[in-house]
Amino acid sequence: MGHTGEVAIGLAIGGTNIKSGIVNAEGVVIHHLNCPTKANEGGEALLNRIAEITKELERYSSS
Repeated sequence: MGHTGEVAIGLAIGGTNIKSGIVNAEGVVIHHLNCPTKANEGGEALLNRIAEITKELERYSSS
């Protein structure tokens, strides 16, 4: 993909889904994900999901 420059990761955490994406400095969406929140698994599980999503998106910032 060859992305250079600064990027930003955004997360919208809802009761049923976590919508996330990574954009470049021009505001172009490089990649996005929509994953179940699984709120019934508790707060620690939610934080782990957020970490996993962030790591997934970080891969697209340097590819």
